[in-house]
Amino acid sequence: MTVLKNSYSHTYATTQRAAVDLSLSENPLGPSPKATEAIIHAAGVLHLYPDEEEKLIALIARHYNIAKDSILLGAGANQLLEDYLKVFALNKSIVVPSATFPESVACMATLNGSVKIVPLHCDLSVNLDALRKTCTSDTALIHLCNPNNPTGIWTQCCQLLELAELSPVPILISEAGADFVGQTMINRSLHPNIIVVRSFSKAYGLAGLRIGYSVASPEKIAQMKSNSRSYRVSSLAIAAAIAALQDQEHLQKSIAYILQEKAWLMNEMSGLDFKIIPSQGQTFIAQVPKKFGSANHFCNIAKQYDMAVVNCSLYPGLDQYIRISPQKQVINQKFILILKKIQGGK
Repeated sequence: MTVLKNSYSHTYATTQRAAVDLSLSENPLGPSPKATEAIIHAAGVLHLYPDEEEKLIALIARHYNIAKDSILLGAGANQLLEDYLKVFALNKSIVVPSATFPESVACMATLNGSVKIVPLHCDLSVNLDALRKTCTSDTALIHLCNPNNPTGIWTQCCQLLELAELSPVPILISEAGADFVGQTMINRSLHPNIIVVRSFSKAYGLAGLRIGYSVASPEKIAQMKSNSRSYRVSSLAIAAAIAALQDQEHLQKSIAYILQEKAWLMNEMSGLDFKIIPSQGQTFIAQVPKKFGSANHFCNIAKQYDMAVVNCSLYPGLDQYIRISPQKQVINQKFILILKKIQGGK
């Protein structure tokens, strides 16, 4: 079994931002102005407990044309992932790709559970068949991200549906970055073996408020609710999410901006001898030039310039890769200028 490094937990939870920081997947344009207005309005009733959860759930249901009883709100995708693991995977095991969002793996250590790690394909795509075959009698869930984190590679929905049909356990799919692909597993006939978790942190620009939602069969949602506390999400987060979901114009503007900056960064870095892995998501990974030897060495040099990216060396087989999250154009330009300086003025 592949072993993950001790530093796997809380990889992206930085204590201090760098001056040129491309490590976190955020919306550089910020939230919808309508969401900001909604927060200001909601601030006037902070002495009251949240009471608009059902309104947000109804909007999400209408957005996807699904039933309201198939939706659960949570304080970000992180909390939802952990809650599903607490309910379904206590004292059990989960199966994950060797490169995936770190928090599910870290959480299992607190649940007296274990994690079975499945290597990626040679092209760094997720090996779905191997995930299924790795399941054993004590396996509770298969967890994967789509697009995958950190690679940004998208797995086609039809392939995941086939996995769900064949899998002996539910598939917990994190779609935190799926808005950038424009596809989702969520639909009115969602397979009962699929659980989808989504976030308002990325494309919607509400990372600081911690709000997300999951979609699953009514039976699984009912089981989750029976094991969940009341008032899971703050009134500010609910108000902002309601406004953000109704401002699809700002969402599309944000997606277009981020993808444009991502394409520019990929092109510029390719010209500086970084090997770019094609990505369909918000982020992408790149193999550092041979002169650096490893991602560790590159990141140590980057720190000297107050610059940050995600060091992917904690993932098996990715010790030469870094993950890039596009930011505002001015930050991205500074990033490339520093890379040129590090490369010796190339």
